[in-house]
Amino acid sequence: MLTTKANRLAKGAWMQIRCEGRKRFWSKYGGDEPEETYKQSGYISLEIATSEGSFRFREELDVEFDEIPF
Repeated sequence: MLTTKANRLAKGAWMQIRCEGRKRFWSKYGGDEPEETYKQSGYISLEIATSEGSFRFREELDVEFDEIPF
């Protein structure tokens, strides 16, 4: 559940919501060599409740990480 700083917004207003995820791609204790790139895919689901009703969104994610500092 994401929480926001405001429970209600004025008409026409908007609010940025930040979410964070974590995934371990490699560990030096695992015995494997680090890869050049790592791909992560999945989805993020949002449900926004308004006076007009609830609206659900599902966005697919397909991200490739190629600049990893290890």
